[in-house]
Amino acid sequence: MGKYALILVLSLFFSIFAYNWGINNTKWTSEVRNTESFNRGQAKNIAQSAAQVTVAKIMSSGDQELNPQAGQTIFFPSANEFLTWNDLQGEYRIQVTNHADTLLVAQTIGRFGGVEYPVEITLALAGSGTMWQPDFPLAVHAGSSIELNGSARIEGTAGTNSVAANSVRINSWAWPNAIDGDLYIGPGGNPSSVITSPNPNSVGGDVKIMATELSYPMPDFPQIPSTTETTGSIQLGGNSSLTLMPEDFSGKFIPEMRIQSNTHLTINTSGQDLNLVVGSLDVQQGHIHIQGGGSVNFYVMDQFNLGGSSRINEHGDVDQAFIFYQGTQSISLAGNTRLNGGIFAETASISLGGSNGLIGHLITGGSQVSITGNASAHSRVVYAPNATVTLTGSGSVTGAIVASDFVGSGNPRVFFTDEFNSDLPPLDTSGGSGPGEPIILSWN
Repeated sequence: MGKYALILVLSLFFSIFAYNWGINNTKWTSEVRNTESFNRGQAKNIAQSAAQVTVAKIMSSGDQELNPQAGQTIFFPSANEFLTWNDLQGEYRIQVTNHADTLLVAQTIGRFGGVEYPVEITLALAGSGTMWQPDFPLAVHAGSSIELNGSARIEGTAGTNSVAANSVRINSWAWPNAIDGDLYIGPGGNPSSVITSPNPNSVGGDVKIMATELSYPMPDFPQIPSTTETTGSIQLGGNSSLTLMPEDFSGKFIPEMRIQSNTHLTINTSGQDLNLVVGSLDVQQGHIHIQGGGSVNFYVMDQFNLGGSSRINEHGDVDQAFIFYQGTQSISLAGNTRLNGGIFAETASISLGGSNGLIGHLITGGSQVSITGNASAHSRVVYAPNATVTLTGSGSVTGAIVASDFVGSGNPRVFFTDEFNSDLPPLDTSGGSGPGEPIILSWN
């Protein structure tokens, strides 16, 4: 055999060898991939099945096995161990964390053939009942839209029920992001359609899709306490001051309380929780003090004004003063005023401007809430589910916001916190939710 023939034979031999090796290698690689895909699919089935069992146990109010107390985490079977699931021929592990009784985060991990697959479910704590006690797991929840411009920033998680195109518009270049937590959109929404932003880092957390919408109904405005007589109006000016005792206003209607010229009105509660019914509460420039260890609910029927550098309950506890406003004129709190107490406006819009400071809940059924300039609200919640809530300038809210639409422009901030010493007022609601029953926000 010539050397060229030998070369041809050897070349043919190596070609056949390489071909057979390639076929076998491809077959082996395919089998490995099929095995990995099967293992991953089985691990996913185990994780999803464990997640369904976990949610069912959480939903069962009488089952405490997977319902941790606030601030605690439950591990099952433990933080580092898996439990064998014989029927599915694999293993699983469960972890549930309660974030301040407002949010439950459950994670299940399925394992099969050495492959692990995680599932995470986020649940908000709410429920049905006549008592208005909603939970606020998000820094901002807007039923219809969220818009952030300038350097506006939400330091927490935000969400909207909307799935409409461009219903979340983030044009803010706040550093390092405009929303530093997660962003939720409505069930079935497409993030690429719902969210528009030129800044790819506008959301610091993840974009998630709600499993169900969050529902925030208006609480019922309380009935004005009945009165048996009408007293004279109270007008303070000059160097005058006045102290009211419970017998001076309990069960009585005061047509007007006007406080001017930096004067002082002191209400001595004598350790009682009292109602004060007034037609107009006009604090142009003055101070209202609450003493005696009790609290005062102000029921204002026609007009409420707080101006200048006036103060209401400045040095008292936030639960000592609450203003229920039935009038239709907008409430404007401006200047350098301070209100250490809550406001519930039945239908009126509310504006906080200047360097006004509100420490307490702000609730309104009106269509507009505006916080401008250097005004601030340190509230467990700014609750305005029918309103456009607008923050401009350097306005800020510490707590949570519930709105129909939320707009932030300029350099405003929302600082989410649920660490408040004051409770929501004891209000009823005709529908919606009370405490206890979880609502699934996301399932990923």
